[in-house]
Amino acid sequence: MIKKEQFICQRHNQSILNQQLANELETLKNKYDRLFNEAYSANKNETLSNMYEPILLVNEVPMVKKQAEAISIYQQLFLT
Repeated sequence: MIKKEQFICQRHNQSILNQQLANELETLKNKYDRLFNEAYSANKNETLSNMYEPILLVNEVPMVKKQAEAISIYQQLFLT
């Protein structure tokens, strides 16, 4: 999702919202990576389903969900 937003920002500078969303997604990714590394280094017995749960929750945020759908439609219409 981050790469999709960054791609749109590079190709079309239509709105600052795309850049803001890309930045927020990058922040979420960094937080996820940090938490993952902390859990791994602490030898916690985390299951994959526990690690993916926050990702699924982020994908259900209405703005993120609409952006992801819009990106997919854009790619299908203009990039294939």
